[in-house]
Parts: sequence; C-alpha cells; structure tokens
Amino acid sequence: MKSAARAITEPAPARDAPAVIQLPGRRRGGVRRKAVNPANADIHLRTTRARKAAIEADARASGMTVTRYLLSHLPGASEPVPLVALADPVILTRMLGLIGNLCSNVNQLARDRNTTGEDPALEKLEDIYAEAMDIRAALLRALGL
Repeated sequence: MKSAARAITEPAPARDAPAVIQLPGRRRGGVRRKAVNPANADIHLRTTRARKAAIEADARASGMTVTRYLLSHLPGASEPVPLVALADPVILTRMLGLIGNLCSNVNQLARDRNTTGEDPALEKLEDIYAEAMDIRAALLRALGL
C-alpha cells in the first residue's frame, strides 16, 4: 500500500533522508601536498628546567613559537628577531585616559573657535602641548626606551 503523495512544500520525513549527505565539489580523500620548505630534521637540546622556562617565556613575549624563537637567534637566521616591548599595562591604561582628555580639550577649543570665531588662548594651547609631551615621555618609559 502506497502512502498518499506529499505536497512539494512539505519537508521530507526523516526516514527518507540519507545518512550521509555528499556536498557538491568536495573531494573525499585527496593527495597530501608537499610542503614548500619541508622541515624534517630534528635538533635535540638539553638544558635546565629554569633555562627552558626562560626560553619559553621569551618566545611567548616575542609572539613566536619556541622553535621559531631559537632559530631566529642562530647565525644566518633568515628572519630578524622582532622587538616586542613589554609595556607596563598600568602606565598604558593611564596614557589612554590622558589621550582621551587631551582630545576632549582640543575638541572644546575647536568648538569655541567655530562658534565665536576667536582664536584659543595661547596658554590653553601650551597646556595641551605640555600634556602631550608628558604622555610621550610616559609612553617611552613604558616601552623601555
């Protein structure tokens, strides 16, 4: 006995759905491509646990893997060692706030200039310049420069 024909808009019952749906254009399996620069040789290095931890910390601070970090320090390294400054987050957060204040001050001076047509007072501009120089000095300190 046949079931009644379904309308085209009705979804198919779950029992009629295939267990695996093959998507068009997708290959199953495949050939593994060869690496452009295959690295298939090992170098073993013995060190103390403290030294290993220091190397891992330096690599992490530089944003590199340990292997890339070590290879970048060898003679004839193809990649220079990136200089990553370990900045003090407290100083940087404070500087971010000061930059916001500085921008607010400049915006107020510009608004006053546009509404009144008068140039801002020289001492206000000097105060903003001095604050900008303070921010610069603090950023240089945070970057260790």
